[in-house]
Amino acid sequence: MKNIIARSIAGLALAAGSLGLTATVASASTHVPTKSYALSPALKGKVANLSTAKKTFSLVVGVKTYVVTYKTTTSFRFGTVAKLKNKTTVTVTGTIVGLKVTATRIQFSIAGGI
Repeated sequence: MKNIIARSIAGLALAAGSLGLTATVASASTHVPTKSYALSPALKGKVANLSTAKKTFSLVVGVKTYVVTYKTTTSFRFGTVAKLKNKTTVTVTGTIVGLKVTATRIQFSIAGGI
């Protein structure tokens, strides 16, 4: 019985193909993740597009640009929120969804390479 069904399906596929009928499968690459994940390792890059009113900035890491949101509960290491400026190198720890990051800690780079 299985062989008969398999031959029938194969025959139908061959007939459809000879008529120019094809099936396409949608790509899953357009899926936007909705679940948040802890950043591991942290992201290190340069601050851009800082908005202190919205408490957001862009973080350029290689060829990717992340949108980082910080809150009053975000901890700062080697500086304070007042030190946050465009072009400053920081390391961000937090949670990530797609290219959006909610920072739990922002660490400023200090002389000597941290």
